[in-house]
Amino acid sequence: MKTIRLLLCFTFCYCISLGQNIVFNENWENGIDPDIWKTWGSPAPVAYDNEGVENTTGFDANGDENYQSGAVTYQTFDLTNQPSVSFYAKGTSTTTFWQNIGVGFSTAASESYGGTTGQPVYLCYIYLGIENNIESIIYYAGNESYSEPWLDDQYNDTWLNFTMSLNNNGTISFFRQDDLIWTSTEPIDFSMYTNQSLVADGRSFGAHQIVDDILVTTELFGCTDPFALNYDPDATFDDGSCEYLQNQVVDFDGNVYNTIQNGNQSWIAENLKVTHYNNGDPIQTDYTNEEWASLS
Repeated sequence: MKTIRLLLCFTFCYCISLGQNIVFNENWENGIDPDIWKTWGSPAPVAYDNEGVENTTGFDANGDENYQSGAVTYQTFDLTNQPSVSFYAKGTSTTTFWQNIGVGFSTAASESYGGTTGQPVYLCYIYLGIENNIESIIYYAGNESYSEPWLDDQYNDTWLNFTMSLNNNGTISFFRQDDLIWTSTEPIDFSMYTNQSLVADGRSFGAHQIVDDILVTTELFGCTDPFALNYDPDATFDDGSCEYLQNQVVDFDGNVYNTIQNGNQSWIAENLKVTHYNNGDPIQTDYTNEEWASLS
């Protein structure tokens, strides 16, 4: 696992933001590694030289008119860590059927999948329906989905970047070329999905349909309060672990107060400086004397 502390850019201007963990990265330069990927389908997936991003190696699921083919990771992912999946895809529509690309998390681990009868069931997934009878990009999140048209004149044989980000409220946000396309509205209980495989699959009947540079990142969990004893400057998501001196308290705005013990009670030793209630609402202070007297 690698922690990114600076903006890190991969090939083709592929950048990820400050303070994320890279938990999986696949560029296919070593082919389809059987220690990383479990493949299924006939014809089997292929890694093609000079067909990836910037003429590197790219992955073609290589399914046919009968079945999807693809690969599923042996590595599993805990979705409570709010992973984001980014990848590049280049599709070409030449026939009416059997041309598509998909990347996403499955509902189970790799041992559940293989052959033609044990193919992945998707929990959240980006599907490029390149064939002429669909011509849509479909974003799946649990029981919800959203589609936008596949535009041959704009997308055919063109690298498109997609990102799927799992949010802490159980929704999922989908991006194309860094533009937000859709956020789901029905929360998914990610605590039920802590051992999920990543899937790349599709059909490439008549033309190669290529996936490259798959990247999975997660938030960095920790204490984000700079006034806490265990403040973590790299953390991007506060996990409630902040610790404070027992003789100090911190208000909503981050002001730190010393306390004194009065019997079994702790009193702050100075006046409050806070300008917000604990729920974030501002404390009104611009009342007149008459208004103050009438407040209850």
